[in-house]
Amino acid sequence: MSAPRIQPNRRDLLKGASALSLAATVGRGEGRPNILVIMVDQHRHDLAGYAGSGYATTPYLDALAAESVRIKSCYAAVPLCAPARQSFVTGQYASTHGTFRNRHAEVEGQRTVFHDITSGGYHTGWFGKTHCNVDGFGQVQSQDQLLAAHVEKYPGSQPAGAERIITDQPTAVPFMEPYNTRYEDAGSNHPFHMEEHVTRQTLGALKQRPKDKPFLMVASYLSPHPPLFPPKDFLELYRDADLPMASDRMMRTLDLPTDLGRRRRTTRMLRVSEPMARNATRAYYASLAWTDYCMGQLLAGLEQQKLSDSTLVIYTSDHGETLGEHGIFGKRSFFEAASRVHLMVRQPGVLPQGVVRERVASHLDLTASLMSWTGTNHAKTLPGRPLQALLAGDPDLAWKDEARMELTRSVGLPKEGELTLAPGDAPPAAGYWCLRRGDWKYSDFGGGQRYLFDLKTDPSERLNRINDGTTQDVADEMAASLHQGSPKTWAFHRTKSGQEGAPK
Repeated sequence: MSAPRIQPNRRDLLKGASALSLAATVGRGEGRPNILVIMVDQHRHDLAGYAGSGYATTPYLDALAAESVRIKSCYAAVPLCAPARQSFVTGQYASTHGTFRNRHAEVEGQRTVFHDITSGGYHTGWFGKTHCNVDGFGQVQSQDQLLAAHVEKYPGSQPAGAERIITDQPTAVPFMEPYNTRYEDAGSNHPFHMEEHVTRQTLGALKQRPKDKPFLMVASYLSPHPPLFPPKDFLELYRDADLPMASDRMMRTLDLPTDLGRRRRTTRMLRVSEPMARNATRAYYASLAWTDYCMGQLLAGLEQQKLSDSTLVIYTSDHGETLGEHGIFGKRSFFEAASRVHLMVRQPGVLPQGVVRERVASHLDLTASLMSWTGTNHAKTLPGRPLQALLAGDPDLAWKDEARMELTRSVGLPKEGELTLAPGDAPPAAGYWCLRRGDWKYSDFGGGQRYLFDLKTDPSERLNRINDGTTQDVADEMAASLHQGSPKTWAFHRTKSGQEGAPK
């Protein structure tokens, strides 16, 4: 697969989505299904055509949503790449599996649910960004392996835009540079766009798979995670687009927990110029359009191999993107923009189409569901709940609308004692936690920094209700629930140096 040679517009892309002919027909409802998990990186939950965004170019995702059941409010267990993915593959909270940082741990050898799924008879594969333990999969082509194969074919190649990121200018804002792409060809000499390689490798693996086994494949796209350098055809879609911008991006005083306020200062967010922020936002939308296109090619290939009717397709993201809201870019916060994720499931002939379940769930529930779908024993130690009955719309289902999230402070490695739970309802000294329950969202950053939002009346999380005398019981009950559900001592992986390293 290669990038389109013409400059597409939204109408062209919509025609392309129609041409995919993804309409589900009667499929197999019995036995263990084939499963394709499409996991993208940093896709904000409300930026998609189906989610109501008139600016997002996502026709292929919109087509998939029209044939899927969607969970309206699903959350990452940790709103950060490696910890979120490690929670997905282990089915555990970070306080149990120990990965709280992107670059702090070597956790090879940690058993995941995919060891059991593979040994249970599934042909399994992971293609693209890993950033978690994937040795439980039968077949793996990581981001680094895909790049190495590309460079071998085209010596001197680099990831798209690698040479465009400038970090030595005194006026630069280093954190923002990967966001702030330019409207030119992203590199030369056959630039590496990981998304097309993920699509190609996944389809190749499906074609060559053993036909006597069901499969579970993960297509793991990097985009729309920075650096934001999609092919020029997609950048052109947003060259002059007048996109909505976060109104509080440049506010000097914001009600942020100390850790987020520190991050905002150290990344020099207040030095982000208006043109830079606007260009970064355009590049994010363009990257999302590119990801959508590649995902569309993947689903078209699935159909061409006559696997659509017998394959359960899942779409999700590891976390979201604040995109300037609350004065920050990126993730690593409990705000909806960073922590809430897309989750849709298409199963032809089994699940209804175009249905939204107005419920709250977690990525850990998705992991539990994968174990259930594959017929793998669901260990009692896993906190997740299978989603099958919820997706099917079981009228008698007693489903509790809640999701828990965790973080540790972003600066400095916590000492062991700082991750031991103290008596009371507060998190460990270096830990933060959050609970979404019903319409309420409660978080505690220690030191009395508590937040309570009513998402029904305040979906943008602007009004902290923690000191509202009418909500004290709500906050106390949620704090007690978080404390009771937490391990006495949080696990935390370190490398030998204590600083470097990342799970691959």
